[in-house]
Amino acid sequence: MIDRGKSAIRGELLAWRKTLEDAWLTSASLAIAQRLLALDAYRTASTVCLFAALAQEVRLDRVLQNCRQSGRRILLPAYQPEQKIYGFKQWAGDQPLRVGHHGIPEPDTETFETLVGTVLMVVPGLAFDLAGGRIGYGKGYYDRLLGMECRDGGLTSVGVCFDVQVCPELKQDPWDRPVDWVVTEQRTIRCVRME
Repeated sequence: MIDRGKSAIRGELLAWRKTLEDAWLTSASLAIAQRLLALDAYRTASTVCLFAALAQEVRLDRVLQNCRQSGRRILLPAYQPEQKIYGFKQWAGDQPLRVGHHGIPEPDTETFETLVGTVLMVVPGLAFDLAGGRIGYGKGYYDRLLGMECRDGGLTSVGVCFDVQVCPELKQDPWDRPVDWVVTEQRTIRCVRME
């Protein structure tokens, strides 16, 4: 198990991400997208929850394009200031995005969506482990999103990151929610929970 604290790992990986060149980031993101599109969980999903990438995060443009071409419902995280949590809003067609909480782009609508049917949630992170453990930015927003109920179907979660961000095992807190898969530019990992 990685015994370093989450804040130390966050700091190291944020510093590493700042060194990434745009050409490499584009190429690696495309490789991740191709692996993600090959998953059965993607092919069977009627709804795909994506995220608008911040600087040096995995870019999901290719996945977004495929979702639109195949008629899947696309949801993006959006902040709910009253509850101080994130939910999902639908992103349709050429609908504009507005700058939301923490500078994260979100759909310019007031309507929050429920998760219905077969849903694939694509999750960013600073680090993932082989059991699906995740280190994010420290606010627990995605732990809550991963805990959302999905009616009349099922939810599969996929963490996306660059291969150097995968650790054998990360220390997790009781409230941390693991993902089902981790996809990098080099491999697709079916996460197995540690007992």
